[in-house]
Amino acid sequence: MGENAIEKLQNVSLFIPLREVDSLLIDEDEIERIYSKPFNTYIPSKTHYTKTDIKSAKWNNFNITEFFNLDRGDFHAIDDLDEGKFMTISRVASDNGVTGYFDRPMGAKVYERGTITVSTVGGDAFVQLDSFIATDNVIVCNPKKDWKLTSLFFICLMLNQQKWRYSYGRQCYKEKLSKMNITLPINENGDPDEIIMEKFVEQTSYWQLIKQRFPTDEIKKADI
Repeated sequence: MGENAIEKLQNVSLFIPLREVDSLLIDEDEIERIYSKPFNTYIPSKTHYTKTDIKSAKWNNFNITEFFNLDRGDFHAIDDLDEGKFMTISRVASDNGVTGYFDRPMGAKVYERGTITVSTVGGDAFVQLDSFIATDNVIVCNPKKDWKLTSLFFICLMLNQQKWRYSYGRQCYKEKLSKMNITLPINENGDPDEIIMEKFVEQTSYWQLIKQRFPTDEIKKADI
């Protein structure tokens, strides 16, 4: 541990319950009352993880346009919009790219759920689970085939592995994104192996939350 870390640790304040009868004694009964669960229940468990053959899988590079049609968002100025019901995706890197809910500008498309959006600024990719409208700082990746939802999240992960390429001064516009190759596990036919991708995604901490909403790993197109 470095000196700076030790100095910071020395400045940490601890608030520990003490017995009223003797301020020098830690009140263990009070601590037990507050934290009633045994200590080992707070230790992260990996027992729900399953062994996969992802490390031994064969991989191949695919151009993103083999699987997706790329569209650029339809409008620029959010400040001109009134608040409304349409989830709006912009270039932001947080909250799944959602910048708010607004009325749909004239001529703007309503994109279907089950697509991937990519920020032109930072290259941040997100799977969209609800229909939305998008600013022109977003590239919308519309699947050319019916992917499993787990596959979309895996592809999104691989897109995010390459977002280091982009910045405000080197933005990820449609033409540049169309040249991107993504590495995916393949089956014996040389096609993307959705079974391996599924096993990988199912081991992530967030998947159980998504599975509660889409228990069959299917995402039906939204009614527009």
